[in-house]
Amino acid sequence: MRKTLQVFLALGLLLLTFVPQSQAAYVSRFDAINFDPAVDSGNYFTVYGSRTHKAWQGNLGFYGDYANRPLEFKGTGTTSGRQSVLDHMFLIHAYGSLGFTDWFTAGINIPFAAYNVYFSDDATAAEDSGGGMGDIRIITKFRFLDVDKTHVGISLLPFVSFPTGDIVRYNGNGHIMGGANLIFDFEIKRFSMALNAGYTMRDDVTRTFVFTGGATSSIRMDDLVTAGVGANFKVSKHFQIILEGQGSTVLKDFLSNSNTTAFEAGGGVRLFLGNSGFTMDLGGTAGIVEGVGTPRYRGILGLN
Repeated sequence: MRKTLQVFLALGLLLLTFVPQSQAAYVSRFDAINFDPAVDSGNYFTVYGSRTHKAWQGNLGFYGDYANRPLEFKGTGTTSGRQSVLDHMFLIHAYGSLGFTDWFTAGINIPFAAYNVYFSDDATAAEDSGGGMGDIRIITKFRFLDVDKTHVGISLLPFVSFPTGDIVRYNGNGHIMGGANLIFDFEIKRFSMALNAGYTMRDDVTRTFVFTGGATSSIRMDDLVTAGVGANFKVSKHFQIILEGQGSTVLKDFLSNSNTTAFEAGGGVRLFLGNSGFTMDLGGTAGIVEGVGTPRYRGILGLN
């Protein structure tokens, strides 16, 4: 297992050297991928708990993620209505993590858009469909307070993502992004809950979209304030119920613009497949505030 995880992480880093040379000329964009799985497979789907792996233990997994209309823009001022840019997006996330000490873990997520339906920025353009890479993300986690000893845990999770994604179909950002999440969680018997609060540094990007009829509307993305909350109910040895909510807002607008504020919430179940070491996740979310990347609804299926 140790060698497998090391190879997996090495392959992810190697992929970074094969980014097409044309991407060097890419201008900054923003992506519509808001589902980012917790690569160390804690008690939740996308929200991180404070635990780290023990030294040289780790985790591998895959998620399938379907998002319905993850990118629409809304008119402002005299322009009204909504215009879809991405109608359907189906992604596969391959991820892994490895403990280097009992308090430090590193991991990687490699997203791939297997299929999407894309209408471009212009409502008069023809429908397009296809797939492509998303931005590869590397995470690190430092544990400061051990939830197994005190029932309360605290960790810090710095991360960086690389511009490996397809910026044309809003699967990539076209620039390096980074940030950190502060993780707080607690556990009492069969119940656990976690709160993630973070900051993401990214380029200041404005995209202008064209409505049917020629009217335009712009979306400006910049540094993000992010938050997530998760709850886990251990119903039995082989069955758990997971509830989650996660979102972000552009710092310069801070909750004042629905185009740049995203929030979705939902839940699902985790099944432990006997004593095999495998788990299966099944769940979904609904868009509450439909900013960039928030779908009308999302379905996920994972094997870990």
